[in-house]
Amino acid sequence: MIEGIQYLRAIAALMVVAHHARHFFGADLPAWSSFGARGVDIFFVISGFVIAHVSRGFEPGEARWPQIRAFLVRRFIRVVPLYWLFLLLAAWFLVGWLGKGLLLDLAFLPRHYPLNAAFIAPALLPGWSVNYEIFFYLVFALSLAFGGLRYMLLSAALVGLVVAGWVIDGPAPAWSFYTSPLLLTFLLGVALNHTYRADAPRGRLQALLLVVGGATGLALTGIAPKEARLLMSGLCAAVLVLGAIHLCSGWKCRALLLIGDASYSIYLSHLFTFIWVGQGCRLLGFGTLTPVAAACVITLHVTAATLAGVAVHFLVERPLLAVCKRIWGRLGSVGAALASP
Repeated sequence: MIEGIQYLRAIAALMVVAHHARHFFGADLPAWSSFGARGVDIFFVISGFVIAHVSRGFEPGEARWPQIRAFLVRRFIRVVPLYWLFLLLAAWFLVGWLGKGLLLDLAFLPRHYPLNAAFIAPALLPGWSVNYEIFFYLVFALSLAFGGLRYMLLSAALVGLVVAGWVIDGPAPAWSFYTSPLLLTFLLGVALNHTYRADAPRGRLQALLLVVGGATGLALTGIAPKEARLLMSGLCAAVLVLGAIHLCSGWKCRALLLIGDASYSIYLSHLFTFIWVGQGCRLLGFGTLTPVAAACVITLHVTAATLAGVAVHFLVERPLLAVCKRIWGRLGSVGAALASP
């Protein structure tokens, strides 16, 4: 386990919750308050780092399809079942709409958000980032088929898509989604892992400076122009991740480790807690935007989302993962028995 990665997972999840909590006060919010949205950039850098890290054992000289299949199955089990569960819950309870658009959501295909066409997102609003994750997994899996050239081809594919998005005005929403500069954020994570060595010397002061610099840069992107923000936030997130990996090595914080483990559950479930927390905040008289009200509202939302997410992690996510692994294990046993002479 790389402690810095786990801690940043926790922090990124809480940043996203805080970002969404500020909408309690309506849509007219200052640009600087969008800092929490940069948690997704951190997630994407981490995802690129982790996917490259777990595929280090890939052997280019061996049969490639079994390795690609194993990679995709592990990613599917880890990400998809819990996401589909909360997607269906959101489609039923939050959006109140079940139709052909839900089929696109289940297939991780982009479309306009049912309640606001200005967004490209599924019925479960935070699921837009999951759609990006699945797309990255598929491109990475395809790159594995090319053995030792996989990183070169992965880079060419993602950079090529982004460049195509700049020079060609394609149909929305799919074209703008699959050619977004956000794809380069995954690539930054892959590049970090490509240079990562667990036994490398770690200068705590240098690592601290990287963390402070990366966090400051992310904060400043909140007031940057949109075009610059997409690129700057990814670079700053990569600097933050690099610093955290070395700064936090060997440091154990049980609370952050627990929240890091539950970060996916927190991310998927937090909008559901907002329904009840928002009602409580109104009863407490926090309806007007003031510094005190904002601090109280965000704290209550983050606390409730964290507690609920940890509960989902233990009561739903972990049992669901265990069931899916058992099912896949049995399917593999049956397949091996049928293939044997």
